Amino acid sequence: MVAMFVFQISCQFQAYDFQSLHLSPPIGTKSPAGNFLIVQQQMNWREAQHYCRKHHTDLASVRNQTENNEICQVARCSNVWTGLFKDTWTWSDQSNSSFRYWGDREVNESCAAWNRSTSGQWIDIECLKECPFVCYGSK
Repeated sequence: MVAMFVFQISCQFQAYDFQSLHLSPPIGTKSPAGNFLIVQQQMNWREAQHYCRKHHTDLASVRNQTENNEICQVARCSNVWTGLFKDTWTWSDQSNSSFRYWGDREVNESCAAWNRSTSGQWIDIECLKECPFVCYGSK
């Protein structure tokens, strides 16, 4: 079973047609150092991964506290998808970053999200929940 994580930022549920992801990318907010793009359009983890891979490089891998803080500066909602998912907690782009910043809770769900209400610590949430997300790179 593949597990995914979302950073919690007041996500709302909204129906999306997965096939519509071929449309031009929505405008996002670049992080201060330009490493990440926060996309406010809400999608579940798989849709967000597909979108990032199509229009950028992939969902963001957070390698250190500096990058976690960079996301914090532009994330407007409480949960934001990143590339971390539970298959022995692997990054979507297969990078080998061992950086983790879990909040003080038991991890039960399959997807990880950056969480504003826990000062940027990560939480696990259901992968089908729709949230904004963080991409990196460009195509």
